[in-house]
Amino acid sequence: LAGSDVGRNRPLDEAVLDSSSREQRRNDIDRMLSEKQASAAHAALREFCARDSSPATASYVASCFERLSPNLSLKRHRVALLGSFTIHPMLPSLRAGAFTSGIDLKIHPGEFNAYAQEILDPGSPLYTFQPDTVILAVQTIDIAPELWHSFADLTPGDVDRVVERVSTQFHELARVFRSHNQANLIIHTLEQPALPANGLLDCHIDC
Repeated sequence: LAGSDVGRNRPLDEAVLDSSSREQRRNDIDRMLSEKQASAAHAALREFCARDSSPATASYVASCFERLSPNLSLKRHRVALLGSFTIHPMLPSLRAGAFTSGIDLKIHPGEFNAYAQEILDPGSPLYTFQPDTVILAVQTIDIAPELWHSFADLTPGDVDRVVERVSTQFHELARVFRSHNQANLIIHTLEQPALPANGLLDCHIDC
């Protein structure tokens, strides 16, 4: 989200706020909110969010926008986040970034590693939520642990079979989801390990 990119194209010393600056900005924004200066508060919150990406600031900005939203013309969007890892810590930053971009983002955070159950069950909270967009983010280590932990020990045929299995799983999840819902479906690509199994030799292995 655009509003969550902190300090983009700014020198480092301009992109970081010290504690006293944060406190002063919060006081100024609280005053604007109490005086119902919606436009001024909106602009101040956008700048604050752009200058400081800390979780505490994201939570503060999101809570301020909750108070401010009745006085703003925001586009409402419902997003379901499904994944194989804990999603909740990122929610304040997503909400804050969306608010600063003019979007009132309602989020359904899926349960930890329950993405398949939510998609396959037509009565799950996912479909009850009636999302506009669903984001499916699964870690490689969870869906293809062989590739993550022991790639160097696999034959090319082994790799092909894992790829086929994972592709089939994603295809089936997408097929079932589309049979129940017409929302946008975004499936994240799988990440690579930070350290290759064979170091530089990985670049020369033909799988």
